[in-house]
Amino acid sequence: CAPLSHHAPVARSTTSFTAKSTSTTSMTGRAMADPFCAKLAREHNDSNVLCLGGKIIGGAIAMETVKTWMHTDALTAEKYVRRRDKVAEINNKHCVPVR
Repeated sequence: CAPLSHHAPVARSTTSFTAKSTSTTSMTGRAMADPFCAKLAREHNDSNVLCLGGKIIGGAIAMETVKTWMHTDALTAEKYVRRRDKVAEINNKHCVPVR
């Protein structure tokens, strides 16, 4: 299984989740309704799964949200790294790997 970077799968529900994959990288998804939320999800949480509500937003906003999310990098300031490490620690302690 190849390591994950960030992906934009299409789904029919808005969901936020964190799951441990069989690789060493966790999947971290956030529900997003607009480009601003997408930017924050990538910058602050380094999300690697994009969750869009197909019945909630239109095609034009969805495409702009995907573009923004795909072209945004995670922030590297210490407080964001600490936050991501804390989430990863909790995830590793309580989540069972997805097979």
